[in-house]
This record gives sequence, C-alpha cells and structure tokens, in this order.
Amino acid sequence: MPKAFADCARFHADLRGPQPPGQVTHQIEQQDVNRPNQDFRGYAGTIASGVLRAGDDVRAVHTGQLARVARIATFDGDLPEAVAGQSVTLVLDREIDLSRGDVLCAPAQPLQTTDQFEATIVWMGEEA
Repeated sequence: MPKAFADCARFHADLRGPQPPGQVTHQIEQQDVNRPNQDFRGYAGTIASGVLRAGDDVRAVHTGQLARVARIATFDGDLPEAVAGQSVTLVLDREIDLSRGDVLCAPAQPLQTTDQFEATIVWMGEEA
C-alpha cells in the first residue's frame, strides 16, 4: 500500500476513535477505478478496517452517495468477504462518483470529517 494511503488509513482510524468489540465497521480507501470495458466498473482500494462482505452497503464519504457491494473481485477470483489490509476491487450495484483518494465506509457509522485540525511542525533545516 502506498505510504499516502497508509497514512490516510491511520488518520481515518484515529478520527473514529476506539470501537467496541464487534462494532468495527469497514473503511476502504479508493485508489483507482477499473474500467477495462463497458460491462465492468470496479473500484480498487485497500480495506483499512473491519470486514466487508458482498451485499454490504457502503457510503462515499465525500459525496454521501450510497451503493451495495455486488462483488469483491481479486486477481485470484471473487471473494465472499475482505478484511483489513486486503487490496480488492469492489463492484457496486450502481455507478457512484468516486475518484482516487475517496473513502467508502459503512452508512450506519460514517467517518467524521473536518476542515480544521491542530498540528505541531518541527523544521530541521538551517533556514526557515
């Protein structure tokens, strides 16, 4: 997984805070849209947390659009479920507006988003 997406996964997990046992929901970082022909549209990404199963509902965090997972595709064939750390291609029951860097999550427990944060920056150069 590219470092930017790993950082994104950790950042989103930190925003959610600790989850009660059995209540961790799925979060998927969108890395690519696969469209080899007009009959296939897959959303490739890495499962950042939880378990995702065919038939689960997902929500695009950025747009709020809803869809259902029709298939979980991999190079080795379809899977009934995918777990945190797996790279998969999701085929949804409808086309939704997703692009690189978008996040899919469980509709019942959407990610908290913000446009403000606090950070401490340390500069280790000789010039400021």
